[in-house]
Amino acid sequence: MKYILCLLVLLECQCLTGQSEELYQEIDKIIRYDTEITYPLEKSFIVGIIYEDTTYIVNFGPTHIDTFDLFEVGGLTKVFTSILATKLASNELIDLDAPINHYLPTQWKNKNLSQYTVSDLMMHQIKFPKRPSDLSRKEYNISNPYAYYTKVDLLTYYSTFQEPLMGGWLNKTVDYSHINYALLEVIIEQKMKMPLEDLFQLYLFQELGMLQTSLDFTKEALAMGFDRSNMIPEPWEYASFAGSEGLITCMYDLLKFVKLSMESPEDYILTSQQIKEDSKITRNLYHTGTWYIMKSRKAGDIYTHSGVTERHKAYVHFKKDSKTGVVILCQSSIGVENLGLLILRMINNNWKK
Repeated sequence: MKYILCLLVLLECQCLTGQSEELYQEIDKIIRYDTEITYPLEKSFIVGIIYEDTTYIVNFGPTHIDTFDLFEVGGLTKVFTSILATKLASNELIDLDAPINHYLPTQWKNKNLSQYTVSDLMMHQIKFPKRPSDLSRKEYNISNPYAYYTKVDLLTYYSTFQEPLMGGWLNKTVDYSHINYALLEVIIEQKMKMPLEDLFQLYLFQELGMLQTSLDFTKEALAMGFDRSNMIPEPWEYASFAGSEGLITCMYDLLKFVKLSMESPEDYILTSQQIKEDSKITRNLYHTGTWYIMKSRKAGDIYTHSGVTERHKAYVHFKKDSKTGVVILCQSSIGVENLGLLILRMINNNWKK
């Protein structure tokens, strides 16, 4: 059935072209001379490149990866959870400016965080640690961190959390915490009275044509993956944090999504790309609540995000003004460093395009 679907989609959409040998050679040079990636390549990865109206697929490593092979994308999930929340807000189904506590049952409200809104979660404005400090209490398998940490555990942690005391400019910096989007998942489900998976499919993925993207695939459906010790870990399971790190998707769907993001056909897509107040992280790095934007005088605006699990790593980078983008899916959690940005620079003629 999968192969029939793939054939039908490929016949309908002529965006995917064959692997370009010339492009392969150019990327191979980048790998050898501009990165610390070592040869021979032990783990495979697939590179998808959008150049205006043309899409190229290039494989590296010992194993061929198909455009419909399924990968965990880890923190890249946040992009889609944020866009879902933005769309629900545009349809007046949720208020992103409402306090977090407004959407939580009484026993889980936190008076210490009463000033924070749903939008603040999306912007990583609360000074949460990267993961809950009590996660290890339920981390029975260190390679599967969220399998037993329930949403009740998460809400208990939130209800008693106190921000660390910091002064000056540190109070205005944007942190990165998986907790923000785990809570956003709970809030969306509470408000909509529907599981996040159903909301993704109903409000987002069907409309975007991302038919191979879901929180709900069997372990056997996923591409092979390796951890840093060259072992084959089990795919992650989620008693909570699925809205932060739980999506599974493929190269075909991600390339379609990046093209749509550059064409910006919908208001909610445009809104998710806009820089907001106090979103500056460093001199040249901003956060929109969905994407990170790297700004420079030479390169312009580069939209970027990535994600990693115990067995896979994913990268997305694109430039709207030149209609160019790069997606990389890796068969290992080690990843490929900044290769995607180097490829994006190459196809933009060293930022002269």
